[in-house]
Amino acid sequence: MTINTAYLAEGQCWHVRSVYGFEGPIIRCALSRWARRLARSPADQVVIPEAWTPDDGCWGNHDGIVTKRGDHWGIGEQTLSGAKFTPLDVYLAGIEKGRYQVRVYEPIAASASDMAHGTANWWQYLRGRPYDFIAYLPRLTWKALVSDWADSSVAWKRRIGRTPSGWEWAGWCTEDFANSYRIKPPGRDLLQTANPTPLTMEQCAGQAPRRPRVQITLRDVTRQVFDETA
Repeated sequence: MTINTAYLAEGQCWHVRSVYGFEGPIIRCALSRWARRLARSPADQVVIPEAWTPDDGCWGNHDGIVTKRGDHWGIGEQTLSGAKFTPLDVYLAGIEKGRYQVRVYEPIAASASDMAHGTANWWQYLRGRPYDFIAYLPRLTWKALVSDWADSSVAWKRRIGRTPSGWEWAGWCTEDFANSYRIKPPGRDLLQTANPTPLTMEQCAGQAPRRPRVQITLRDVTRQVFDETA
């Protein structure tokens, strides 16, 4: 497995599908149910990518931000023990063993400066934050399996659905990526929700059903990054 560092860049999203263990499949099962429920919405309330089918559901279950520590590439990510830097070689070894599959997304409109600020924000403000169990496990699991009120026609439900989950001093994987860009500079709301999940990442890349209000802000650069001829 070869990484083409001409395309790998700090500030990209490292979107992971965990093949081993039980957490990844459970998260994907919940988010896939969410995606399929969304796809059954009236035609004027959902945008469904041509290549997506209900069998696809949600592809990934974890997100991190591509960054460097000195000359060493790695991933800034949330873990059960808190947000930390994972050397890229750890992931590449896992990919070779069939433990992980990875997609790499890049912000479409972000400049190189924006992406540099995003990674700097992760190191300064987000690294070391504890994992937000209260948000990701109870509330987001409910939203995935039962109902997401963020687009409810009832005002009080919509207000609750769009309120950030959990503790301000803790985070989960996709939230940390979103906050890396939301903090000024660069001040970009790439994922367009206070409660993003790996499904949100795929929606913003145009690879999963989404509400019409959700704009495509990411492009898939996986094939360029994982270039075995590089």
